[in-house]
Order: sequence, then C-alpha cells, then structure tokens
Amino acid sequence: MSGHTIRRFFVLSAALAAGCSSMNQQECMTADWQLIGYEDGSRGYASSRISNHRKACADHGVTPDLTAYKAGYDEGVRNYCMPETAYTLGRSGRAMPSICPADMANAFQMAYDEGRAVYTERQSLQSRINGINDDIADIDQQIELLEASKVGPDGELIAKAELDAANKLITRLQLEKAELEESREQMQRQMQELGSRTLTAGTMTSVTH
Repeated sequence: MSGHTIRRFFVLSAALAAGCSSMNQQECMTADWQLIGYEDGSRGYASSRISNHRKACADHGVTPDLTAYKAGYDEGVRNYCMPETAYTLGRSGRAMPSICPADMANAFQMAYDEGRAVYTERQSLQSRINGINDDIADIDQQIELLEASKVGPDGELIAKAELDAANKLITRLQLEKAELEESREQMQRQMQELGSRTLTAGTMTSVTH
C-alpha cells in the first residue's frame, strides 16, 4: 500500500471502530472498498462481513465494489494469519477463525495449538489453586472449632486427654495447611511462568525479564 493509502487506512480504522459494523452515509459515499476489505481481513473478520456493509450502504443507494473489497480482504487476511496472532488467540482461550489461506493455515493452526495448550494449563492450575484455597479455608474452620472446644461451657479447660487430642489434631491440621500453602505457591509460580511464555520461531519459549 502507498503512504497515502496507509494514512487513510488508519483514519478508516478509527471510523469503523467507532461505528462498529455499520457505515454512515458519508462513509458509504466515499468508501475505498479495497481499504475496507483490508481492514476487515486484518482484524480476522469472515469475508461475509461485506454483507454488513452492503446492508448499511443500501439505505444510501451505495453498492460495495466486491472485487475491490475481496482484493483488499485477501491481503488483509494474510496480514492477520501470522503465528503470533494465532498464539495470542489460543492462549486467551478464543476460538480460531477458519479464514487463513491454505499456504498459511498449517503454521497458524500449530501456533494456535501451542497457545491453547498454555491456556488449558493455566486453567488447570487455577482450578487446583481454587481447590487448595477451599481446603485451607476448611482447615482454618476446623482449627477454630477445636480451639473453641478446649474450653468448657463455664470457661474451664476440658479434661487433659481431650485437650491433648485437640492439640494433636490442631498440629496435624496446621502441618497439612502449610503443605497446601507450599503447593499453592509452586502453582502460582508456574502461573507466572506461563504468563511470560511467548511464541518464537514456531516454538514456545519463556521470556526472561
């Protein structure tokens, strides 16, 4: 694209972002359909998006130039169908659009799968962390009840045997809680490592900061 076209591309991008899928009369009357196609393709929209523009501009007596739109769209899609884009989609848990040309589809799919694997692992770790948090809350509640049980209804201490049993159980629960907290910390570190993982030359690597 020429410098003039690129400048118009960014102006149009802002206009489309503000107006979502519709176009007003001025946009329809002055539309550069190749540029609009490029914008839609670069954003990963399906080619059927032209139907939204067709409906919006029909009210103003304007018919999109489908040939120009397709030329721009095909160029925009190639800009979109990069491994970095696929990886970002996968790791965010978003669906992968089926719009990439055959010569780019394989690499796009592989990068998406890598990103999706990170997403799945993060989800699994978060689920396990949530479970540990629930277990720790249960232990805290049990300890609280055991501490309360050390004192009788009139404020006196319970029998020594019962007191020893309560203290022993409290100690065991505290050790179990410490182990759970250590496991949680390890999982949180794994989450941070996954958060810094990125795609480089078709493989996943960790970014060092």
